[in-house]
Amino acid sequence: MRLSMTLRIFYPKKKIFPGLKYEGKNQKIKPIKTSHKIAAVNKMMMEEQNLKYINNPYLSSIEENIYGTHFRSKQQRTQAFFEKMRKPFFPDKTIEDHYINSVYKQSKKWE
Repeated sequence: MRLSMTLRIFYPKKKIFPGLKYEGKNQKIKPIKTSHKIAAVNKMMMEEQNLKYINNPYLSSIEENIYGTHFRSKQQRTQAFFEKMRKPFFPDKTIEDHYINSVYKQSKKWE
């Protein structure tokens, strides 16, 4: 009896949460970590920057002149796209190439 009383004092029974641990009516509250605080500050800074752009949506004359100059033309973009799509495939082979390179080549000798 005394043993069980002392064990209850030094080793209390853990509270069991029914269902999901961190969701629902009977939830355990997560401790706030420094990483959560840093993420909240970063989010607030991002929102402040977005509000700055929303309040002043106009471009200066210098920004307006520079805008769009670094983009490639449509023809260059389509050409780059097709080159990228063509890269993983092997080059075309014909029967003539096969015969020229393997069958009709007499220069290779077994030595």
